[in-house]
Amino acid sequence: MGDAAPQIDLLPQRAPDGITFTFAAERSLRRVAVAGTFNSWRGDFSPLQRIDAARWQTTLPVAPGRHLYKYVLDGEDWVRDPANLWVSEDGQGNSCFTLTEAGELYVRSGCSLLARAGGGAALRHRQPRGRVAHAGAPHSAGGAVVPSWA
Repeated sequence: MGDAAPQIDLLPQRAPDGITFTFAAERSLRRVAVAGTFNSWRGDFSPLQRIDAARWQTTLPVAPGRHLYKYVLDGEDWVRDPANLWVSEDGQGNSCFTLTEAGELYVRSGCSLLARAGGGAALRHRQPRGRVAHAGAPHSAGGAVVPSWA
């Protein structure tokens, strides 16, 4: 699971009842779960269901904000999302996304950001502006620097 260009269909997706997470396994797994800021990092709380021989998926309610997450494989291995190139700045290697109050979902692709409207609409590329948000500002994450968009 390298750092090649992301597979868009494996990125977190906005769904009517939350965010859909999809994981493609390169090895045989018994269980896959997702843990992150949206479920208090509980590795056993949000299991994915197998949808074919190598793909797992679940949809979870997620509040607006910037979220960090990892996939939990067979209850032991915590791995970042190989499809999502946006990794947290905290040194923990967590995958990231931002869900706005308006329901837009943002993930990073290389050096640009992919904006996805609700309902699986097409992705829009947005380049970050020079400004950043700090603690207390919209889209801040506990003091982490978060890009603002044009």
